Amino acid sequence: MNQWGYTSWWYWNQQSMELAVNMINNDPTILPNTTIHIKRFSNNRPNNRTQAANPGRAMMVAQEIVEHHQDVIAVFGDFYPSDMLADGQVYSYYQIPQCTGSTKETSMWSRNKYGYYFQTYAITGYAESIGLLLQKWNVKRIALIELVPFTDPSSIGGYFARVLESLDFNVLAKIVVTATAIDFDYLIQTLSHVDARYIIMSATPDIASEIYFGLAHRNRFVGKEYVWFMDNMPIGNVNGVEKWGPDYFKKARGIMTTFGANLETTHMIKYQETILNAVNEFQAPWGTKFTLESMLGYFNIVQLFSCPMIFAHGLHNLLKDTSLTPAMAASRGLQGLMNSTLFRNTGFRGSLGDPVQLTQNGDLATSYYLLYYNGENEETSATVFAITDVNVTRIDYLEGAVPIFFDGTSIPPPDGPLYTTRSITADSSEAAILKFWTEFGLILTGSFLVFIWCFRTKSAVRSGSVLFLSTFVAGSAPAYISNMLYIGMPSVFKCYAATWLQLITFVVMLGSLICKNLRIVLIYGSKAILPKYAVKDWFWLRFLGVFVFLEVILLGLWSFYSRMSIVKRELPGYVIEFTCIDESSLSFKFVAALWIYNTLVLLCLGAITIKSHNVASIHSEFTLLLVLCASLVLSAIIVQTIDLDDVIKYQFKVAGLIFMNTTLPLLLQGIPRVTNLIRAEFFDNGVIHLNKLKWNSLMSQIESELKDSERSFKSGSGLSVHQTTVIKATLPRNKNSFVKYSLIYHVVYNVKEFLTCSAWIRGGVSYGIVRDTAFLTFHPGLKNTDTNPVVISLNFQAGFSEKSVQLMEISYQNQKFERLVFPGYNNKTVILDFLVPGDGVKFKNGFVAAFEQRSKENQNK
Repeated sequence: MNQWGYTSWWYWNQQSMELAVNMINNDPTILPNTTIHIKRFSNNRPNNRTQAANPGRAMMVAQEIVEHHQDVIAVFGDFYPSDMLADGQVYSYYQIPQCTGSTKETSMWSRNKYGYYFQTYAITGYAESIGLLLQKWNVKRIALIELVPFTDPSSIGGYFARVLESLDFNVLAKIVVTATAIDFDYLIQTLSHVDARYIIMSATPDIASEIYFGLAHRNRFVGKEYVWFMDNMPIGNVNGVEKWGPDYFKKARGIMTTFGANLETTHMIKYQETILNAVNEFQAPWGTKFTLESMLGYFNIVQLFSCPMIFAHGLHNLLKDTSLTPAMAASRGLQGLMNSTLFRNTGFRGSLGDPVQLTQNGDLATSYYLLYYNGENEETSATVFAITDVNVTRIDYLEGAVPIFFDGTSIPPPDGPLYTTRSITADSSEAAILKFWTEFGLILTGSFLVFIWCFRTKSAVRSGSVLFLSTFVAGSAPAYISNMLYIGMPSVFKCYAATWLQLITFVVMLGSLICKNLRIVLIYGSKAILPKYAVKDWFWLRFLGVFVFLEVILLGLWSFYSRMSIVKRELPGYVIEFTCIDESSLSFKFVAALWIYNTLVLLCLGAITIKSHNVASIHSEFTLLLVLCASLVLSAIIVQTIDLDDVIKYQFKVAGLIFMNTTLPLLLQGIPRVTNLIRAEFFDNGVIHLNKLKWNSLMSQIESELKDSERSFKSGSGLSVHQTTVIKATLPRNKNSFVKYSLIYHVVYNVKEFLTCSAWIRGGVSYGIVRDTAFLTFHPGLKNTDTNPVVISLNFQAGFSEKSVQLMEISYQNQKFERLVFPGYNNKTVILDFLVPGDGVKFKNGFVAAFEQRSKENQNK
């Protein structure tokens, strides 16, 4: 009886409880004047000594106790999990406390079904302690082996699965092994398929031994690459040397296990010795004796000894209420007060704790010790190396202790193949390109804004609307910044931020172009004079605000209803990628709304592009709009063809398209304005100085005449004159030679009189003198080009008569001059209307020439 075996184990389970009852009855400080009597019941059939569980028989015995043994107020036992699941419900229903110390059951945690059940084994925190250790080792991949289905209420493996999955472990496999016929081929195939390295097995000692050493004998999943956790020592009922060879036990080195226990106090050690003395005194008549190590190591004596002690101390505390008596307890009059809550902290100072306390689940509250098996002998001795706190929220190595693994080292092996995390790292070539794109874009944006501010009064900038140009350029910055979010590991914040920044840029830039060009199209195409406010930038900026407001509303709704998360994808070659996914089904409609809305914005831009084809070149952005529309459509097609399975390539290509579609319109807006400004400032400043161009001396007189005429020409009240692009003209000097000179004027509306502003397409005014004749030629546009309606007023000084001024229309088709007849000078002012009816002389063709036949006395005027 002093050697471990099923027979001795069963015997000491019940005998230790009897020793505890005897000690209680002999202790006057516990339940004084009260005696606890023992009744023994067996779940086995009469004359049947089988050790198998029998849940049906257990329920019958429980019902018999409840109905026919009214003096039984508490039950200690029984010993099989399935039996306790069956009869435990009966005892709890009839409010009879039940305690066991021979097994640990998570299935008995339900206080609704088993409110009167408690156990002196620790199980709450069991899986959590191993989870803490694995987290300390940076392990995330786990395989589980169990003997019963993981959905079974008594499954320890199911408990492990729930806990580890809640801690974000990757449970690779849940393998159920049939104890009576272990299928090693299936077991090996399953573990190989998931490439498991850390394996947790819940099995009886003999089955654990059969599985573990059976795999070791086959050279599979036992070795330096693997770590096993077991809830029972792998001790079999067979001769291991004969079955698996000499020194087979050495392969058990590095197996990990855990058990719940409280740090020993002096009182706990003395109490263990008290129990040992009682046990040895009991078996002294037949000359057997336990050592403390054998009693604690091979039997549940202290656990089952504690059951009656906890119950007695709880009942003793209850009877401190003078209105309650032992007689009431003996007649089951106090059963409603004796659920497991009564026994959570009775003050009992025993061998399991000082004091012994229970968790809210009804099991022993302890810290957890982590051990490794040494593999030094067949008895598989183990060494403690770590301990948790009582709440199982922290784990620490004991001073000077480290775990020892299969190969004798203390370094945990990897939990699987060494994966490479694939992302755009900060030192990669892709990151360098993204940084360049971002820096280049922000420098371009900043430079353009400075340019607009410094030269806001110049026609090269003012003709494009300073307000809309500034909004357009500033709106590009978020898109450039968004490209930096692709560098490094993705996060939920980056997923949301990238979408917001890119779509805000899209709607601001396109909205600016739509609003600005829609205003110009309306001005050019309106048959009536527009209200003054309708041509103001601030009026059209409101429409841009509407575009942005709708985009923000849709983005906000999408962000609110979406549930973005980062998921891991395993690629071939042990490569891991992380990417964003939206796990919410509610956000789909807002994603669709964003697609539809932004598509409509792009379609609006396309419609404006078509209409702007007829706008004068100085205000027209037709080329920019056409190129941008084509680029955006092409980019949308390219995005649809990118392989979404390759996250890095997808992100990089999207970033490239964003850079291209943001930078291209900036360059198309900026480069022409810079070149026009340079040309105006350095080459077309006022009248071109012909001598700087090294024209021959024959032009010196013409140059002087031009300077004089410039002053008089600009003095007209109805005409605003500005320099523009150079247009060359050729005038005959005599029969055999020609004089070449350049156009230097640009004619626009008088804003005060006509409430709007426009210009000819590459139009202007040229002036020259040949043989005492001054030529003033108006060029409203190019051949076969639709020109915006234009009104020009000519002011003549005193001394001019109708005969001295001739206006002739040039027919471009037949190259003929036709004299135009117009009413009186109207106070020496002639008004010319181009292309549309008005109050002045009507001109329909492309060129109009005004000739002034000068008399000698008016040569210098």
